[in-house]
Amino acid sequence: MAEAAGVTAGSGARASRPRAGRKPAVQVKVFPRLPEPLPLVRFSAAEDLRAAIGLWMAWLGEAHLLAGRPAEAQDVATRALEVAREQHARGAEAVVRHLLGEIASSAGPPDGAGASAHYGSALTLAEEIGMQPLVAHCHAGLARLCHKTGDPSAAEAHLAMAAALYRGMGMAYWLEQASPSAATRGSL
Repeated sequence: MAEAAGVTAGSGARASRPRAGRKPAVQVKVFPRLPEPLPLVRFSAAEDLRAAIGLWMAWLGEAHLLAGRPAEAQDVATRALEVAREQHARGAEAVVRHLLGEIASSAGPPDGAGASAHYGSALTLAEEIGMQPLVAHCHAGLARLCHKTGDPSAAEAHLAMAAALYRGMGMAYWLEQASPSAATRGSL
């Protein structure tokens, strides 16, 4: 960032991080008055990579959970949360918090308070930054949790919210998973 900030000094350009996911050619067009935009492009690529690490770790944690290794999933997810927070990667943090909710919910017996707290944090973050599919997944997770912990009315409310969101986004597979029969089977 120091190199990028030095390049922007005196150019009239604002020294802010370019939007993640932009291609270098686009960034060069966005900052045409910079004498040398490449340091800013290099910085952006490095920041994008660091921010993505938390998300990759979350996916690894999910793979451990799906493979029946909840302890490994918990370890990876805990580290992923640290990375996401260090990098201020709010999207990755929301995904990791959802995963932590899944891990706590899948314990036998489920850690209702822990799962609810993680799902709630993920839901709040996802709503703030517009991650609608994750909002729906959080409601689906809360529906499963409420079903497991014996709160059918709350389970029904979360299930209805998840289904409405999935329907609104055209997510047919997940809409089918959010059916009441899927919830009672535990496949939601």
